[in-house]
Amino acid sequence: MFVSTEACHQGVEFPCKAIDDIDHGRCLELFFQQYAQHCRESGIDMSSKALNAATEMQSTYSTPDSCKYVLNAVVLDGVGVRALFAALTVLPLAVLDLSDCYLGDTGMRVLAEVLSTSTRLVCSLRTIKLRGIGLNDGSSLASLIMILPHLRFIDISSNRLGTQPSGFSLLCKVMGNHPHLQEVHLNDNMISGCCKVCVCAIAEWIVVAGRTCMLQHVDLRFNALGLHTGGFYHSLIDGKEERRGIYGFHPLVDALLLNNALEVFDVRHNGLACDVLDAVGAKLAVNKRTKGVLLELNNL
Repeated sequence: MFVSTEACHQGVEFPCKAIDDIDHGRCLELFFQQYAQHCRESGIDMSSKALNAATEMQSTYSTPDSCKYVLNAVVLDGVGVRALFAALTVLPLAVLDLSDCYLGDTGMRVLAEVLSTSTRLVCSLRTIKLRGIGLNDGSSLASLIMILPHLRFIDISSNRLGTQPSGFSLLCKVMGNHPHLQEVHLNDNMISGCCKVCVCAIAEWIVVAGRTCMLQHVDLRFNALGLHTGGFYHSLIDGKEERRGIYGFHPLVDALLLNNALEVFDVRHNGLACDVLDAVGAKLAVNKRTKGVLLELNNL
């Protein structure tokens, strides 16, 4: 049996305003203690790579924003995942990088569940890198993002989030309403233009995010957004294929027209028509010029 996260951390949680004053040496000691305890109670050995990652975190720490835990390409079973994540909650991390560690949807649900009990991590996490961790269902990731109001950057590339449209739609909705999210990497996620649910979810996300003007960078490269079933870009007139106009026929371009904050919306390597790419590039250029003018006016 696992000791509950709340019980393990009783007396060691810190309010948000005290994060800068935390003794990081003490936090590292607590991490080792918690990790050893959870592994011992679960009858498993501690991962030497997980321990080394914590030691490396301490050696590279200089400011609160530089406090990062990096564990890449490590295989953790279900019990090992829970033991490690429970121990991580005592660390005031700004960056959590678990790229290429196969967590899957189950591991992601465990991460969201455990982190939700930690005031410390909820307050401190700004960056999460989850590239290539075997995600299919975006709903588990949506749960994680919802509990991290200060999140600025998330890399969820090289997963398979486009294979489950309902979960992906929920993920886009949560990201659209996030108060501080600035950069999202969704490249190589098997997102197809044939799936209207996924395409519309991205479009709605871009429109909603434009209202807060926080989202600056979206990477959607190496998907298949250029695939389509109904012909977004062409139609048959008297048996002859005629190119349609872009505006009003492609939801991503239409969405971008309603967002004046995005500076990067990278949809290259999707098989999209050149006219679509040109329209996207033109709108992004307008956004950048407008921001530049406003910045100059504010500095007068």
